Amino acid sequence: MKFVCTADTHDFHRSLAIPVGDVFIHAGDVADRRGKLIDFNQMLEKLPHKYKLIIRGNHDLLWGKEHGSLQKILTNGMVLNNSGIRIEEIKIWGTPWMGNIALIPEDTDILVSHVPPWGIGDLSNRGIHKGSRELLEKVKEVKPKYHIFGHVHEGYGVRKELVGNREIVFMNVVAIIGFGSRFQEPKVFEL
Repeated sequence: MKFVCTADTHDFHRSLAIPVGDVFIHAGDVADRRGKLIDFNQMLEKLPHKYKLIIRGNHDLLWGKEHGSLQKILTNGMVLNNSGIRIEEIKIWGTPWMGNIALIPEDTDILVSHVPPWGIGDLSNRGIHKGSRELLEKVKEVKPKYHIFGHVHEGYGVRKELVGNREIVFMNVVAIIGFGSRFQEPKVFEL
């Protein structure tokens, strides 16, 4: 099964070339404006991916308060909000910005969060770690095969870490570096 992952598109989702796959994952900060969020939903409809999973980022918080829930706007995808989905035998869990980390199930194969775990893909251009220590501890406990996240624009990339007896692939999949000055293509993997 092919997974295509991105995050932090901040209204620039049409600037990305999204590869074909089975599952499209957006790890938050879809759009800063309502019109762009609606446009993102229209783009989702045209994507060939069977599953389109989205979690809420810190910039997406506005939409829950002002315009109803994110799921009501993003009708062409599934918003994971401290919730999961099982696709074939793969268990995917999504925890949004300020999500309830304690709810992440022990049998999660792919964890999607907006925030990175502390110390992994979370170093800002000021040399400050922006990740969550609580999330790092939960990841060490759960040991998902993949952890997909964004939020820290300078942390883009893939890192593999051995946690106990399992290698975890950590993927910071931010799309925008420098808020519109440079775009990173979505990351793709198969499981």
